[in-house]
Amino acid sequence: MQYDTTEGSKGICPTGWHVPSWNEFATLKSFVGNNGNELKEIGQGTGTNTSGFSALLAGISYNSIFYYMNKYADFWASRIYDNSSAYNIQFVGSTNIIQGSPVDELLGCSIRCINNLTVSELPVELTKFTVSVIGNNVLLNWNTATEVNTSSFDIEMKLQASNTWQIIASVSASGNSNSSKQYSFTDKKITTGKYNYRLKLVDFGGSSKYSNIVSVEIVAPAKFELGQNYPNPWNPTTTIRYQVPVNILVTIKAFDILGKEVATLVNELKPAGNYEVTLNGKNLSSGVYYYQMKAGTFFETKKFVLIK
Repeated sequence: MQYDTTEGSKGICPTGWHVPSWNEFATLKSFVGNNGNELKEIGQGTGTNTSGFSALLAGISYNSIFYYMNKYADFWASRIYDNSSAYNIQFVGSTNIIQGSPVDELLGCSIRCINNLTVSELPVELTKFTVSVIGNNVLLNWNTATEVNTSSFDIEMKLQASNTWQIIASVSASGNSNSSKQYSFTDKKITTGKYNYRLKLVDFGGSSKYSNIVSVEIVAPAKFELGQNYPNPWNPTTTIRYQVPVNILVTIKAFDILGKEVATLVNELKPAGNYEVTLNGKNLSSGVYYYQMKAGTFFETKKFVLIK
């Protein structure tokens, strides 16, 4: 059959190729940055241009006249309509790309074919997916070499002892790109335990696939510890790190040089782990201050200096 409007049908395409679906046309249209010239290549046979389409003759036959692509190119897009009509994609002038209306086979639209293997690689070529631990935070990094029609990366996590995955975040993708892209996400304040992470790669058509699984373990600290703030001296904010080896009530307070309390930074039950807290000194005067941590029998005080 010369014209087959079923999604993904072979139509008149050679083995290993098929008539592009409506979504595939839209995808590759976006991939070339709406530059119609990159999709229009005069030629015969099954060779491909940079878009991945076969280089069949580009144009439209109307009233017995064939109009070449440099003026007006009209391509048949595979979509269920009926056995002799389908939607079309139009290239007008040098850069305008239009998703057309239903057309009849007698109009003489060109047929473009796309390689089956090209489509199988959608929506993204993932080249790196790693996990690391910073305190009680889990840092995920991933890179892509190319993206086609990519909508988002859904980040899924589960405890290794569990069978249930949960989506904890979604990061927007680049959409269409033929250059390397870098992404990252931080899962904050994770308690001790072993965790699995994976990416769900989603395209604009709703199709998806999963990355490999990466694993990480958050280990409880071996002892209580109160770190020196940084920066020190500081203005207007400074960060204090601390760790607890067991689940325990933790309080951290700041005092001026006369022993007057100026801020309560932490006062809550904390699971075993590594933490940090920030103090903003915008309402404090320059001078020497102290911060103090209490957790059970653990007690420690450190000095810090605010300079405005």
